[in-house]
Amino acid sequence: MHHYAFNVGDYRKDTGHLTLLEHGIYRMLIDSYYVNEGPLDADDTKLMRTHCIRTPDEQQAYRNVIDDFFELDDGVYRHAGCDKVLAKIFEKSAKARESAERRWAKKSKASKPSRKPDDANAMRTHSEGNADGMLPNTHNPIPIKDNSNELSTSEKKISDPHPGDIKLAEFIYASVLDATPKAKKRDLHKWADTIRLMREGDKLELREIAEVFSWANKHQFWRLNILSPEKLREKYPRLSAEKENDHANSSRSGNADTRSVTEQSTVGRAHAASERRRQDILEKYSHGAGTGHGGPMGPHG
Repeated sequence: MHHYAFNVGDYRKDTGHLTLLEHGIYRMLIDSYYVNEGPLDADDTKLMRTHCIRTPDEQQAYRNVIDDFFELDDGVYRHAGCDKVLAKIFEKSAKARESAERRWAKKSKASKPSRKPDDANAMRTHSEGNADGMLPNTHNPIPIKDNSNELSTSEKKISDPHPGDIKLAEFIYASVLDATPKAKKRDLHKWADTIRLMREGDKLELREIAEVFSWANKHQFWRLNILSPEKLREKYPRLSAEKENDHANSSRSGNADTRSVTEQSTVGRAHAASERRRQDILEKYSHGAGTGHGGPMGPHG
């Protein structure tokens, strides 16, 4: 396909944290996604080559964009927003084709027997062509699996969640409501199971998970993007690294402030001592001037 709808408001809301370099790379990757009408091959070397990503800064920007907006899935990078747009287009195209088929079936029943087969085939082809022409020319549809009757392990209800897991799930949900008051009610048992996977599979402690989430929930960008334990687990390595970096920067800033206060205190004490010496000297010379004898400011001085 060669054109697609672009919602400027949604794009700016989701990408407000990107640099200009990251914006350019992100838009190029999205364009490729729609041109291919499907996920991007998870071959970083090839993607960087085909998208003119050369310098270290460009490569880092590429990695940031991939981490923020794409999901690695069986050898390809998927983009949830692009997949939704493509799925709607394919669904609309299929419905248009079915509508053309139904119209043709009705006309076939009502048509006269004398109609030539060639004419009938021509009409049918024309109807199908109109159905296809309603939408962008798609050539590589995304297969949409019907998993309505299947439940993955992560979707199955957990009968007895760990008390700490369910408590943290409740804390996360309360924080999400604070950030997005219109958030829908969530399955806290499912959230607790994801937290269990973070403890048992990722070897994390509840305290660590809670601290990283609390940091993200106060972050200008992440508080609107980390709205579930699933997303927290997915982005945990990056969130943890950014949290530690923030802590290190705060520590350095605090040390600098402490040094500044200490230096100011030292300067203040030195100034006070100097002022006392000055007053002592003034009093000494003032006394000498008053008696008229022996002082440096006396009549013989």
